[in-house]
Amino acid sequence: MSEPTATTPAIPVTRRLAYYLEYLPLVWGLLLFRLLPWRVACARGRILGRLFSFLPTRRYRITIDNLTKVFPEKPAGEITAIARACWGNIGRIAAEFIKLTDHDRAYLFEHCRVENDGLFKARLDSGKGAIVHIGHFTNWEAAGLALTASGYDTVALTRITRNPYVDALVRARRMKFGGELIGHRNPFFSCVKTIKRGKAIIIASDQNMPAGELFMPFFGRICAVSPLTALLSLKTHTPVFPLHVLRDEKGVIVARFEDPVLPPEHYTEEGVLETVRLLNKITEGWIRANPGMWLWSHNRWKRENDPRRFAKPENKLV
Repeated sequence: MSEPTATTPAIPVTRRLAYYLEYLPLVWGLLLFRLLPWRVACARGRILGRLFSFLPTRRYRITIDNLTKVFPEKPAGEITAIARACWGNIGRIAAEFIKLTDHDRAYLFEHCRVENDGLFKARLDSGKGAIVHIGHFTNWEAAGLALTASGYDTVALTRITRNPYVDALVRARRMKFGGELIGHRNPFFSCVKTIKRGKAIIIASDQNMPAGELFMPFFGRICAVSPLTALLSLKTHTPVFPLHVLRDEKGVIVARFEDPVLPPEHYTEEGVLETVRLLNKITEGWIRANPGMWLWSHNRWKRENDPRRFAKPENKLV
């Protein structure tokens, strides 16, 4: 059993028990999927994810609401089909993550590959750091594993899970092939140090920041976005490498680099805003091409009517 680290604050016994009871089904799930062949595990994961979408959960209602508002032109049947595909992909992500972290590099490369990484490799080979822009799309977890297993020196920005048992298990699997992790709380200076050490920092874009005052359009709706990637790029003069993750016709997970986004020569607030807009546009393009592969179950526009959006004519970036 994975225990909380020595730095974890003391947890009341009742809460620790609740965390452990949440953790047990995860362990059972790991054992179950470990016994299944790759194709069977992926199919079972997809089916389980779709089954959960039939439950009247808050997350599924958010999924439908998001899709309805973003694609008002689509009929209800198509909206439902995209929602089912989204939940099926969630289940498949879990199955793929379990299988990939249960085996060695050779197994991973049977089911994942990195493409168009020449410029990215040249950047890291020159001793300079890089920023990887990735979305919660297809299987971003597998893409991170593939980059690290390919020998790239990566550091991933990750959200710390409240349950310490689950967090320890997931973190260990994310580092199966090496690499480092940075917690999501106040990560700016840790990310700067990572870049200056010549490593690649992987940042999954998020369109609902619980704090902050940067509000930008995404799919025609206003959301609270993180300027972190853009700030790092302009402050350290580091290119951003968008990483499009998809599955090919055989179900192999492909992490394909697109043309890097180069920072302007000088730092300006407008430059940061323009970079955020461009990265949002790139992510939006991925999603429009295959909407069922994005994580619609989170309320990305939760702060759409936040009073702070209207309080200041300009957004404070730093």
